[in-house]
Amino acid sequence: MTFKKEDIINALMVLEKSDGWKIICKAIDENIKQTQSKLNGELGEITGLEELHNLQNMLIDRKGLKNLPTTIIESLKDADSVPVELDPYE
Repeated sequence: MTFKKEDIINALMVLEKSDGWKIICKAIDENIKQTQSKLNGELGEITGLEELHNLQNMLIDRKGLKNLPTTIIESLKDADSVPVELDPYE
């Protein structure tokens, strides 16, 4: 299935405004708060550097996930206007 760059940008902009995305973002925000609480030692002691690094990476990943539509939109705006091929079997 091939999508034009403009169609992808428009679809992602609609997604960002949807109630479904707002629900997802709320869940991500709760996960971010919990991870930050763990990092701050509010939910028990961090047992080592590996756990600390895992929590830091989880926080980065969750923040990135929340901003994923915007990140994709920005990367597409900078890209050539070549159609984007979205094939799950490639």
